[in-house]
Amino acid sequence: MDDDFKENIDSLADNIRIFATKLRVDTFLSFIETADLIRKYTAIYTARKPASTSGFNVLNGLILNGGKLTATDISKQVFRSRYTVTRLVDTLEKQGLVKREPIDKDRRMKLVGITRKGLELVEKASADMQEKVINIAFHPLNREKIEELNTTLKMLKEHLISLVSQDKEDNHYIVKR
Repeated sequence: MDDDFKENIDSLADNIRIFATKLRVDTFLSFIETADLIRKYTAIYTARKPASTSGFNVLNGLILNGGKLTATDISKQVFRSRYTVTRLVDTLEKQGLVKREPIDKDRRMKLVGITRKGLELVEKASADMQEKVINIAFHPLNREKIEELNTTLKMLKEHLISLVSQDKEDNHYIVKR
């Protein structure tokens, strides 16, 4: 292989690596910006509802796990500290959307359970959200693109969950190395 040819291959390889890195950075930034816009868009919608977006996440987590969880389990479900979850549950309990109940005879441990009022709120909000938020936000995508996006996001989420763990000592999330 002559030197000119080898130099052309090396130069093209460097350009491909630079392009791949730039594409990943552009994709990451686009993903972050899009996620932020979706969060803002849903926050505008949920601002008119009794529960915040995080509150709805807690209620959905309860529903998806049989209706009752400990605060620690909720914390893991919604990726928030136990302190944040306690404050959310306090608010939801004042609104009558959840209730705390003791676990057997251990008065320190409590289960958080969704109430009928909480369930009705999620049912109604889910229908409204489907109609007014999700359909509008995802309007540019056809069914095939939505399924592809969903598959990609699930893969990314599973990967990121494997990289993140909760530090039991201070209730903060850390990146595994």
